[in-house]
Amino acid sequence: MVDTDNQEQAAGLLQQLGLKEYEARCFVALTRKATATAKEISEIADVPRTRVYDAIRVLEAQGLVEIQHTNPRQYRAVPSTRPPRPSVGSTNPAWTNFERP
Repeated sequence: MVDTDNQEQAAGLLQQLGLKEYEARCFVALTRKATATAKEISEIADVPRTRVYDAIRVLEAQGLVEIQHTNPRQYRAVPSTRPPRPSVGSTNPAWTNFERP
């Protein structure tokens, strides 16, 4: 139960930084494993598998996830000390606490 609360809290913080709910939940799920398939991410994150693929594409475009082109495909969270990049034109106040690159 505490673990689930921690996952939800982490996903909530990522959403405050600009990720959508499924993107945040998938990223948190990936941080729990070295690599995972879409099925595993779906089960850990409680996100429909068809939506996992969409979320992973967005996370990859932001440099947060790497896709390993195996069969089945494996996904991995990219270690980072920086929060996800805001979208163009983002006015999210959570970003005011971070330095610009």
